[in-house]
Amino acid sequence: LGVDVSTSVCSGICGDGFPLGDEQCDDGNVRSGDGCDAGCRVERAWICCEGPRGSSSQCSNEVILVDGCPESLCGNAFRDPGEDCDDGNRMAGDGCSYHCLVEPGFMCSIYMPGLTDTCTPICRDGVQVSGESCDD
Repeated sequence: LGVDVSTSVCSGICGDGFPLGDEQCDDGNVRSGDGCDAGCRVERAWICCEGPRGSSSQCSNEVILVDGCPESLCGNAFRDPGEDCDDGNRMAGDGCSYHCLVEPGFMCSIYMPGLTDTCTPICRDGVQVSGESCDD
């Protein structure tokens, strides 16, 4: 028995994190409102790009673009792949850095999908940071 691959058509499974076939994007879920809708179509005012080979689409409604793709999703209040934290801004000194890494002297809340990270100073760690009057 042989298989005729000339008529074979690959189609994507929306929500599996692999944009294939007629999917415009696939961010690994079927939730609308995050840039890639429940039908794996890019939502209005969003830009989605394929992630690194073998990973899901990355979507952003930010205006910072490099080669037509978002430079970073950092600051969107969702902990995206590669981020240690995301408190909804790109300010340093509040516990979650410009690059969404936990800053020395802080600890950030355990990630809960849909909730913004909260970072607080670590008391008695020998590092005095904003929000602490002293650290001994």
